[in-house]
Amino acid sequence: MIKAVYGTLLAAIIFYEKLSNHLRRHGFVCNDYDMCTFNKMVNGNQLTVQFHVDDLKASHRDPKVLKEFVNQLREEFGKEHQLSENIGKLHDYLGITIDYSLKGKVVFTMFDYLEDIIVECPDDLKKATSIFPANDNLFKLNEDSPRLDNKKSDLFHQITARLLFAAKRARPDIQVCVPFLCTRVKDPHEDNYKKLGQVIKYVQETIHLPLVIGADGSGNLVWNIDAAFAVHPDCKSHTGAVLMMGHGAVLSISSKQKINTKSSTEAELVGVDDAMTFVMWMKHFFQSQVKGLNDPKLNQYGKHIIIEQDNTSAIQLERNGWKSSTKRTKHIDVRYFYITDQLKSGAVSEVVYKPTEDMTSDYLTKALQGKLFIKHRKTLMGLDGIDEYQFYRKYKESQKKG
Repeated sequence: MIKAVYGTLLAAIIFYEKLSNHLRRHGFVCNDYDMCTFNKMVNGNQLTVQFHVDDLKASHRDPKVLKEFVNQLREEFGKEHQLSENIGKLHDYLGITIDYSLKGKVVFTMFDYLEDIIVECPDDLKKATSIFPANDNLFKLNEDSPRLDNKKSDLFHQITARLLFAAKRARPDIQVCVPFLCTRVKDPHEDNYKKLGQVIKYVQETIHLPLVIGADGSGNLVWNIDAAFAVHPDCKSHTGAVLMMGHGAVLSISSKQKINTKSSTEAELVGVDDAMTFVMWMKHFFQSQVKGLNDPKLNQYGKHIIIEQDNTSAIQLERNGWKSSTKRTKHIDVRYFYITDQLKSGAVSEVVYKPTEDMTSDYLTKALQGKLFIKHRKTLMGLDGIDEYQFYRKYKESQKKG
């Protein structure tokens, strides 16, 4: 009975009210843009608490402050059952392993989760390995390919959903493939099943890869935004966007555009508009996090947004707005010039040109191969200067110890 109630939406809402009220009574203030992030100044440093239902992650410079915080929680929530806690540089949180052992960086891995997926996959999906998650025909549909039976369709849906969870959290390198597979779960064909198999074979080959994130201290939010023109069967384009703060992807986006565009310039403009929701939210989130801090260096976070693109025509349109359109671009919907307003107001600092071969977001718009794939994956995953096997070795050693 308790477990059934625990799983309801109403139960989660009631618990949120109880937990958030408890935090407010103890001096915490909610982030203006994330209702599950609370902050409090203790001994001159910020104590940050983030949570998903009843799983909390708290951080502060002083371990004693964290211990006191846990004791406060126990007084309220540990009366009937003992609260479990984990303090240190290694944490398992919501299926993700978070590792703080690298100075100035944080490492995200999902080794257990990915190994479970591989083990549960049928043999025909994992009988070999692949060094790339997709081929050039990723977005192409073969209508002559036979539909999957009900059992195989359910399996396709289940595995794709699990891969989506990993792609959004610790494996952005499969993010261009998984969203496409998600569009096929309602009517999967054998051709789609083969594409899923290649992703599984790639994950099997690269299961050791971590996501490593670090900040350069500038506080700048650098967005790398690209679009692949008319790559889908219905001739719609595909948007890719990456947020970098110095090392690795803090946030990555790979999505099919909602409208058809008439040129690569228009596709780039729509791509920036697709990303702007995330661009502005991240800015507001960071500024809310540093609000009230007396540290000039930290107060810089979120102030400056830089958008990098490889299309000079799109950059000129974004800087100058609809009035600078030529006869080839006058048809573009005015709403896609939202970026122009943000540039004029200073909410976005600048839009700058970056050569195509250096555009990491290009990885998220199409199925790359060869040297460009390796180069952009390294940047996306934050693997520059990192021994990419060290965390998987640590994981295997911990398994041997039980």
